[in-house]
Amino acid sequence: MKNFGNLLLACMAALLGACAGESAGKCDAVVRIDADSVVNRGYIGNGVQWDPYALDYGQGRIEISDADWAKLYARLDFMRPAFIRVMTNTTSVVRDGRLDRMRGFEHLSHILNYCQSRGVTVMFGDWGGSLMDARAGTVNRTLLDHAAAYVAWLVGEKGYDCIRYYNLVNEPNGFWSAADGDFDLWAKAVSYFRGRLDAEGLAGKVELVGPDAAIWGPEEAWWVSRSRDELGDRIGLYDIHTYPSKCTVNSGEYTRILEAYRREVPAGKKIVMGEIGFKFVEPADSLLQAENLRRAAAHPNASTDDSQMFVYDPMYGTDMADALFQTIHAGYSGCIAWMLDDAMHFKEAPDKLKIWGFWNIFGDEIFGAGEERVRPWY
Repeated sequence: MKNFGNLLLACMAALLGACAGESAGKCDAVVRIDADSVVNRGYIGNGVQWDPYALDYGQGRIEISDADWAKLYARLDFMRPAFIRVMTNTTSVVRDGRLDRMRGFEHLSHILNYCQSRGVTVMFGDWGGSLMDARAGTVNRTLLDHAAAYVAWLVGEKGYDCIRYYNLVNEPNGFWSAADGDFDLWAKAVSYFRGRLDAEGLAGKVELVGPDAAIWGPEEAWWVSRSRDELGDRIGLYDIHTYPSKCTVNSGEYTRILEAYRREVPAGKKIVMGEIGFKFVEPADSLLQAENLRRAAAHPNASTDDSQMFVYDPMYGTDMADALFQTIHAGYSGCIAWMLDDAMHFKEAPDKLKIWGFWNIFGDEIFGAGEERVRPWY
């Protein structure tokens, strides 16, 4: 709350400073603090997407050094995230049809150790690959069994009770998703998986998140309403993903879109922003998109298909703050910024990264020292 108050004061100071530069009677900036209206009871927190790193960028496997882990911890301590999303693939811990719990654990444990030691709430999950076959309309129950057993091991045996939520399948409403936009298929997987979590002793300990839909306007709100009506208490926390255009946020239209989803959430339940970032999708932002693509093409390690090159500019930080304030005001209980570190994900090739982060922890080692420095939106 202290950091929030400081940010509010900074915003007020900026507005008052702007007014001071105007001639008398021409400043229309008004700041009003309403201390009586409660927008949200029980805020989960704000944070960031922090996934296990790719570690192989076409030059052979590399490990994060102890010094770089210490650097990551120190930077996160300054950020003080309260809510972190960690997504994996269950297939990565299954070999020869059997669950290999320790596979990759030495890497994942660094992330979960941070969250556990700092009291950070974790939304864990599976991206969804191989969990279902959208063409056949079937779910992979064996793999879902493994996923449930794996998170039960993390929470129970390894003691990571910071994992409070599980996100089953990323953005199931999209054609790029494992569910391929099939609500019934996704709901079938959720229902089965909830039963498996309960059988593993996680009832009341780990809640399922849904629908995790990626949206750009209000028209996908039915994913929330159908989740409410058909899945009931199997969904413990509602969430959506947004990648709005700059003009949508700066105009305030973003609030109207968010409210359409918040209205569909049942009483007593919360909704969070499971991913948030900017994409210049509206015609009004076409020049920004052209510049974004130009920068990505000129960068030796940027995915031209999935990078936000304005993370190098202060503008991105002020725009993300704008989006965050609107999300809070619309009644959401938390936000996950996409994303912490460029080194987590690649797209077209191992050396073509999704540049969206606050930095690249392998800047000094591989991608250039300048990439390891923190960027303005941090």
